[in-house]
This record gives sequence, structure tokens and C-alpha cells, in this order.
Amino acid sequence: MNINCSFQKLVPIAQLIEHPSNANKHGEKQISMLAKIMQYQGWRHPIVVSNLSGFIVAGHGRLAAAKLNGWLECPVDAQDFENKTQEIAFLFSDNKIHELAEHDDEMMKLSALELNLDPGFDLDLLGVPDFDLTLATQKEVTNTSAELDLNSFDNFQHEWPKCGFEWNDNGTT
Repeated sequence: MNINCSFQKLVPIAQLIEHPSNANKHGEKQISMLAKIMQYQGWRHPIVVSNLSGFIVAGHGRLAAAKLNGWLECPVDAQDFENKTQEIAFLFSDNKIHELAEHDDEMMKLSALELNLDPGFDLDLLGVPDFDLTLATQKEVTNTSAELDLNSFDNFQHEWPKCGFEWNDNGTT
């Protein structure tokens, strides 16, 4: 287990208590992907525990991923909350505020392509299920134009827009 974040203390997993009001449900696919990312990146965010209740208020998914990885302890920050309302408000907002962000998939693809990733790089480590590096501009374009009939240009008329001078392709005006 590699820890790459600031934290106050390492706490045994068995001592961490999930918040009973946590409305986020973490599916198997999310936790397995997060566990893989944490194996690769190490801990980048500690679990946050409320000093008021002793419950986890941020990091339920990281806890589940740590368990899946077989780790025995987690980096933890204990934080003060003025009251239960503030604690629950933080729990809910931490779970939901990121959903208001707008994600630019094409920018992410360009950035990933600039990294020149090894062909065997596991794209799950980017945290986007079924990520496809194909840019919209790289997708195959289907030619929908019809072949031109060159005989239809025999008497093609031209007009100079400024003065109205007209001519055709055989040089007559």
C-alpha cells in the first residue's frame, strides 16, 4: 500500500464505521475499478471521519476498495463539525457536487493521446468505464458525394459578382 496524500493517522479498517446516512451506493464495477486505480496510484485522498459522530463522512468507496485490495489500514483525517446538520450536509454535498461538473470527453482524449500511453496501458486506470481514445475527428468519414458528370459542364455559365460580366467555359460571353 502506497500513501501519496496528507493524513493525520493510519487507522485499522476494522475501526472505521460507515455513516448510516450515506446515500451513495457503490456498485461492484465501481469498487473494482477504484481498487485497481488505488493499486496504481496509491492513496491520493484520505478517508474523512467526523469527530462529532465517529462515522466516515467521505471515502466510503475508498474504504471498500481498500478492503478489496486486502489492505489492513487506511489514511484518515478526523474533522470537526459544529452539529449533526453540518455533518450530514457535508456527507451529501461531498457525494453529489461533482455531478454538476461538465466533462469534456474530447479534451480528455486529447490529453490522454498526448501522454503517448504504452499500448498495454490499462485504460480503466483513467476511471472511465469503456474509455475509447478515438477522437471524433479520427472516426471514419463516409463519402456521400455522387460522382460528377463532367458532360454537364459543357455550357457552364459564370458571372463576375461585382460587374455582372458573364461567360461560359467555351470562352464566349
